[in-house]
Amino acid sequence: MLRKKEEEWRERLAELKEHYAQDPEKRDPPHGTALGHFVRVNRNSRLLPTGLPDWKVQELESVDGWRWE
Repeated sequence: MLRKKEEEWRERLAELKEHYAQDPEKRDPPHGTALGHFVRVNRNSRLLPTGLPDWKVQELESVDGWRWE
């Protein structure tokens, strides 16, 4: 189950990279979309006491256009 969730997370990350690559202004995905939800969940998860695993933080920060704000 954990492997499946990590695969899904990596798929969404690839979609996010593609989204930002196609948008010169690097705007976030629209609210109400699965990709917009992915962005919000990861930003908010970092603020929780358990936070995000380091590997997810590194993956997100490697995306051109990613912001923690």
